[in-house]
Amino acid sequence: MFIDREWVRQYNAVCGFKEDEISLTAPQVVASPLHMYLLSRPEHPMPMLGMVHLHNSIECAKPLEYGVPYDVLVTVGDTRSISLGLEFDVHTQFLIGEEVHWSSVMTILCRVKGMPKPLTKPAPVEPLSALGAQYAAVKVLKTRAASTPRFQMTTTRFTCMRKPRKCLVSSRPSCTVCGPQQKH
Repeated sequence: MFIDREWVRQYNAVCGFKEDEISLTAPQVVASPLHMYLLSRPEHPMPMLGMVHLHNSIECAKPLEYGVPYDVLVTVGDTRSISLGLEFDVHTQFLIGEEVHWSSVMTILCRVKGMPKPLTKPAPVEPLSALGAQYAAVKVLKTRAASTPRFQMTTTRFTCMRKPRKCLVSSRPSCTVCGPQQKH
């Protein structure tokens, strides 16, 4: 995957970053279509509708450059049971060969029926400012593929945290996530 200079220029203008530098958050946005693809696959046991993005952790080992063909690796980590539901991480890496140049961990919450709801309601949302509307207008452009792209998308086993064995995703007695009898 190549990083598009014009898209980065527009993204940086909206976000207030230096015009020509690839900002720390730009690769996360560029990889968003891969995240959506992976999380919408039938093999992924949790429904996308209702997922809540909690936070990101980003590390840049080496500055990313324009015109360089990066391999992008996106994987889903193990689930963790928390009071609000199930939490899991989406790992993203921009690589050249086996060398990681940029990586992120995006933590997502999937609310589960029967888990307690938060005690407070979120603050009301205000209308988009002019800058917010401009940000919403910047779209992720399709990038031209490198000569040997590697889009590896894998998921690890999602483990049911409840006993007796009842699937947290479908509320069925058992499934491929929680046991061998049924599939989602």
